[in-house]
This record gives sequence, structure tokens and C-alpha cells, in this order.
Amino acid sequence: MTSDTTQQIYTSKLPAGLKGGLYSVATPIGNLKDITLRALEVLEHADMLLCEDTRVTRKLLSHYGLNPPMRAYHEHNAVQQREGVLALLRAGKAVALVSDAGTPLMSDPGADIVEAAHAEGIPVYPIPGASALVVALSASGMPAVPSFFAGFLPTKAKALRDTLQSYQSIPGTLVFYERASRLKNLFTAIGEMMGDRQLILAREMTKQYESFVRGTAGALIAQLEAGDIPEKGECVVLVAPPPPQSEVSDAQLVAQLETLIKSGESVKEAVALLTKQSGCPRNRVYTLALSLKDAGKA
Repeated sequence: MTSDTTQQIYTSKLPAGLKGGLYSVATPIGNLKDITLRALEVLEHADMLLCEDTRVTRKLLSHYGLNPPMRAYHEHNAVQQREGVLALLRAGKAVALVSDAGTPLMSDPGADIVEAAHAEGIPVYPIPGASALVVALSASGMPAVPSFFAGFLPTKAKALRDTLQSYQSIPGTLVFYERASRLKNLFTAIGEMMGDRQLILAREMTKQYESFVRGTAGALIAQLEAGDIPEKGECVVLVAPPPPQSEVSDAQLVAQLETLIKSGESVKEAVALLTKQSGCPRNRVYTLALSLKDAGKA
């Protein structure tokens, strides 16, 4: 089906107006065909369209021959724009909120205007559709329930490791967003803090070069260094749940720590190595290492 034919089918049966309120509209994450009829209805008839970047949204609108009034609304201008948007909503206008791709508020701006609308009793209508989080989980093969979505992680090394450490024991699939240029730093930190858990790197989802790459952090780093994984765009990284704690006892970990330390490894090196070998959370291994140190055995 061509885009022209699709446009005619989508727009020829749409109503002439929308109820007043704020519409949180999901847009495609790559393939422009991944948009719902209801989303197109809202985009066509909204009195105002709030965009993370009007240049990005205009490409989608042009594809379907739509030309609603648009206004940029993002983290850098939200304070200045908010009162004007609320004035439109108070007047009973239909205002649509979109991010550059996917579902608004999922690591994207807009939470403040949604919260403000709720605070004033203004209706907020979710218009569901694509989300990189859901798309990645649905094709990963990893458990979707339970799962924990953390969005973008800190960029500074210590904050990144501290954050990952706080997630080590979560009994579910971890899902992160990350820019491709920072993947090596993320994989290095995951390897250090979470050992040899299985990872999935989801790239270019719904696009021509869509790929799901599986492996440990070390294996994925090797592919990055070999140039097999392009360092462009934004990605979704999924981390397998931690192994059951019962599989490795504290006594076994302590014995392995003692062996490593006696062989010349420092406490820090022993903790890092055993975390990687066992797949156990680093804080668990580190606590046991401290007990050895306090007992004078390290």
C-alpha cells in the first residue's frame, strides 16, 4: 500500500473535531507506517500540536499530508511555554503532545504539562502506539514480566556504576536506553557490576537495518571494537535477570575470594573477578570480601 493511498484511507473518514483536552500521542519509532488511525485523527484535527522537535514531527506530518498548528515544547522551553498551553486547554482546545519518536513521557519531555493538566481537572487522553521499550521486550525473548525500565542512565562513570549497583538485585529484565556512542562505557560498567549476564542490544528497530545482538558485556564490547556494531543512533539495552541467589552460597563465594586473594589478587580485583565469574551482584561479593578483611583474612 503506498503512502498516498494510505493517506486517503486514513483521512477520508475522520471526524471534523476533537473533544477539548490534552492528547498524549504515540508516534512511530522508525517506520512511518507504525501509527494508529486514532493518532492520525488527533494529529489532523488538533488545535495545537506540541512537539519535542518540530523538524522531526514535520516529516511524519508531511508523509500523511497533515498540517496542524505546531509549537516546540521541550525541556529547555517548557517553563516559558506552559502557561500559554494551559490557556489553550482552559479554553477547551484540543492540544496534542508528541515526542520525536515513540510514546511521550517514556524518557521524553512532557510530564510537566500532563501533570499540570491533571491538576486543573483538564482531561488527558492517551493515544497508544509504538514504544521502543515495548518493541524491544516483545522481540527479545527475555522475560517481560517482571521487567524494570530505567530509561537513560547517568553518563559519568561513578554515577553510572552506583546506579547499576542499585539495580543488581532486581529480579527481572533490566531495560535501558542509550546512545550508540556511549555503548562501550555502558557495557564495561555492566560487566563490572553485573558479571556475565546475557545482554541484548536492540538497534534500528522497525527500520531497514533492525538488529538484535545477543551476548555478554565482554562479547558486545569486542563487536564494538571490531566495528561490527555501528556507533550511531539511540539503542535499547536489555539485561537478563540475575541468577537465583541459591545457586551460589555465601560459603562458596568466601572460599573463592580467599583463593583469589591468596593467589595475589587485591580485594578490589578479587571482587571484580568473582562478580564476573559468578554472575552474583557486586554488593553481595563486596560485603563478603569486607567480612574477610575484617577477620584478617584479606
